[in-house]
Amino acid sequence: MKKLYLLIAVFMLVLCNLIADIIHINCDGTGDYTTIQEGINVSISGDTVLVEPGTYVENINYNGKNIVVGSLFFTTNDTSYISQTIIDANYSNSVVKFLNQEDTVAVLSGFSIKHGQYYRGAGIYCHDASPTINNVVVSNCYADKGGGMFFALSNSNLRDIKIIDGSADISAGGIYLEDSNLNFENLSLISNNSLQECGGIYIKSNSNVFIDGGYIVDNTSDEDGSGILCVDSYLDLKNIIITGNKNNSSWLGWGGGIYYYSSKGILNNVLIRDNESNAGGGMYVSGSSLYMIDVEIKNNIAGNGGGIVWNNSSLTLSKVSICNNIAENFGAGIYFLDNSVATFDEDNRSNIYDNIYVNNRGSGRDIYAIGSVNVNAFIDTFTVINPSDYYVTPIDSFNFNILHGLKDSLINSDIYVSVDGNNQNSGISPESPLRSVSYALSRIYSDRVNHNTIFLSPGVYSPTNTNEVFPLHWNNYVSLEGTSYDETILDAESTNNVLGF
Repeated sequence: MKKLYLLIAVFMLVLCNLIADIIHINCDGTGDYTTIQEGINVSISGDTVLVEPGTYVENINYNGKNIVVGSLFFTTNDTSYISQTIIDANYSNSVVKFLNQEDTVAVLSGFSIKHGQYYRGAGIYCHDASPTINNVVVSNCYADKGGGMFFALSNSNLRDIKIIDGSADISAGGIYLEDSNLNFENLSLISNNSLQECGGIYIKSNSNVFIDGGYIVDNTSDEDGSGILCVDSYLDLKNIIITGNKNNSSWLGWGGGIYYYSSKGILNNVLIRDNESNAGGGMYVSGSSLYMIDVEIKNNIAGNGGGIVWNNSSLTLSKVSICNNIAENFGAGIYFLDNSVATFDEDNRSNIYDNIYVNNRGSGRDIYAIGSVNVNAFIDTFTVINPSDYYVTPIDSFNFNILHGLKDSLINSDIYVSVDGNNQNSGISPESPLRSVSYALSRIYSDRVNHNTIFLSPGVYSPTNTNEVFPLHWNNYVSLEGTSYDETILDAESTNNVLGF
């Protein structure tokens, strides 16, 4: 009996395939119809609406039909048909809509989608439907939310998707999704913009998103998460490059590359570089739990936390490199806030080195913490082998196990500085002085047992004369001695405060 049911099922499947129609669309009149929507209207579930190259100025709606709408790419796998087959809404409504519980059998494949304008999902609007979408380029679409795509209550699979120059008034120039579970393979979000939050992809409301492969590049926003914003959701990123994303606002905006808020996720083989924001140039992680493996965070810029800000969050790091990031103020590499927890993998060690801050020299160049932090940091390469509070503030909150120092070891002795000195000198004697107080602060080592002093010879120590960077935020257990008040002068030349403690 079971074999009989199986034979019947196979027969029905073959019969359905035999009776499924291919409806040919050609805008020059040589096909069955000249518009794609006409083909959809006459189709039944299981049919294929096959579209010849050309520009189709229209909006299409699947109307609940589980059909394939594809360019000749669908039958040939020739990617040149994607750019040749265009659906252009002429700034009137969404270009493509799925609104009637279409499932994964409904397919959109091999199109360039342009010039949609709608309050949600100007390129593709998908609500309570779960179509399969592949090899689609969406460009120059405009919405309040989700300029390129909008998903709600969806469980879609998407492959080889590119969204370019999308824009939004409120959220996500690229993709906006809520209450959805989406799988992306090869997703590229390029030069999308939001006038408020998130230029690239905004994930919210208990969504689960998996992205394997792609680029999140040059997206901008005036507020949080210019590249990616994940709120109350789960986001798994793998084999992704996130670069050049930027907050435009001078005072708003956290997380230039990624902002996780009250979320969970995994980052695996992710490069986060050259992003910019007011806090967390590479990443801002708040109230979240993340596991990161083979992640590189480099060359990002922020006011605080050039590489990453951890705010009341739990992170596990395995082979993570945080280097060459820049902060205007504190924590050029990492900025800890409010009881954050970091677990460093002892077997697959991470690297933290050569992060730079512009202003507050002398406090947390690589790591800066506020609040209760107690971290056992197993590091392969740090900027120096024995960090002082110049590199890590407060140094007593961190227990380091470091294998390699990128620079020479710090100087555990008094240091001498002169306007006639040279920062290539040893600095450990009056006969071989360094030239700048700023550099001396970066090299001197002091702790509760080893108290050391920077001795200044007569002269003017200023940005012009000795290349100082003010304010000089002072290291713990380090003293400063000049010769006299009228001979040894610290001159900030009206650039900033002189000293900070």
